[in-house]
Amino acid sequence: MAGIPADVLKASVPKWTDVQVFTDHTRNHHSVRDLGGVLCSPEWDDQAQGIKCLLAPSGPAAQVVRDLAEASLSHPSLPVGMSADIIMRVDKQTVLEIVKVRSLDVVMHPARGGKFIRVLQGEIEMNEEEENQYTLSDNSATAARLQAQIAASEKLLADQCMYLLNSALTTSRLPDITQARLRRHFEGHTFEAAQLSAAIEDAYREVSSLTGASAVKGPRISGMFDTNDQLQVAVDDLFGAPRDKDKQSLQVCGVMPLPRVERSLPPGR
Repeated sequence: MAGIPADVLKASVPKWTDVQVFTDHTRNHHSVRDLGGVLCSPEWDDQAQGIKCLLAPSGPAAQVVRDLAEASLSHPSLPVGMSADIIMRVDKQTVLEIVKVRSLDVVMHPARGGKFIRVLQGEIEMNEEEENQYTLSDNSATAARLQAQIAASEKLLADQCMYLLNSALTTSRLPDITQARLRRHFEGHTFEAAQLSAAIEDAYREVSSLTGASAVKGPRISGMFDTNDQLQVAVDDLFGAPRDKDKQSLQVCGVMPLPRVERSLPPGR
């Protein structure tokens, strides 16, 4: 039988889409173990007067197909190529129509000269590499923006903590040495207001235990006195009477104690 006319072959182009590629021909059905790929993007090649397709390796025999394609291109003398298993409508010795393409198989000594043209793996890998580089570059830019936002937020938080530290220490009226210790502990760090408040409360207790409650003159109140207390202390001081324990540190306007008057009475009276 003569070869397939070019016009008949050209008319069959759409029928080559998604055709399965196997390793070796078989008289019966192919084994799934022999599946090596699928055809896609078929087109007519005027120069070669044939159909050109892309072969996407897939299946258990995908690596075999890749290896054979590379071997065929590296060593053109190897009789490795592609052979189609097709159903045709013929009139005597003339092919009138390709009815169905059952498979395209990788074989030794292909009957009609089907061959590998080139391997696109390198080009695909290059495109994937360029895409990955673009993705990495885009991700790097996004990460840089996020890092800048995080840095700005951290600086703002540090400034707020510094303002809180200065305000709290100024109003605490703790001894300078205690304030300096607290400043060294918190300065340059971020912290919560509750942490600073707890540290200042501990400092109050520490100073009070060492020097007495009267030594701490900050906003923390260790005792409260009213006008009656001041009047009572003034009277006690006036008459030289001892103060109550809780009023020992209470300051009132200075008074002069009354002189002690002793008067002797005449005898018999």
